[in-house]
Amino acid sequence: MFEKITSETKAKNAWDILKNSAVGVDKVKKVRLQTLKAEFESLLMKENVSISDYFARVLVMVNQMKRFGNVSERGGRSQDHGRGQGRGKEEEKTEAKLKVNKIYPKTV
Repeated sequence: MFEKITSETKAKNAWDILKNSAVGVDKVKKVRLQTLKAEFESLLMKENVSISDYFARVLVMVNQMKRFGNVSERGGRSQDHGRGQGRGKEEEKTEAKLKVNKIYPKTV
């Protein structure tokens, strides 16, 4: 990033270059998130794949989507504006663990 603005002598020109490159990054993130969502929606478990391998693949994909921003249930990006509805962090973690354990129970 620094290489792009080192030759500029005016701050405004340097700022414009930085601003325009940030816009490109946002567009790339948006397109990548859309691609990941499409892959996630078309995800199928093949006959020769174990449940643990399939589940690991799903988790990798979800984590990649989270990396590009908070993903709402509607499939769009959303900003985190607080917890809302009085639910605490621990309650949400417990609920998430229950869902994961229901899908992928521990084997002993």
